[in-house]
Amino acid sequence: NAAQANAMAQRLARGVADVPGVEVTDKVQANAVFAVLDPEVTGTLQRDFPFYVWNQSVGQVRWMTSWATTEKDVDAFVARIRQVAGAAPVVDAPLGV
Repeated sequence: NAAQANAMAQRLARGVADVPGVEVTDKVQANAVFAVLDPEVTGTLQRDFPFYVWNQSVGQVRWMTSWATTEKDVDAFVARIRQVAGAAPVVDAPLGV
């Protein structure tokens, strides 16, 4: 239902609030999160997570949640954002890299 979708959007926004290079640009009022990130980060994330570039001139993206989005889904996406944006170590890198 809508309450689930909205709650997951809030969870997503909170999850990325402190990630360097990620700026949530609009107050989350429903099931959409608008954020600005580096285009390279966007491209990497889009390989595994489908989402739209909302305003290409500023690097703004739109992340949507639905009634079927789970906390596990959001947490996995947030972890990947942190990893790609450089806020967390890359765990699948070869040793010594």
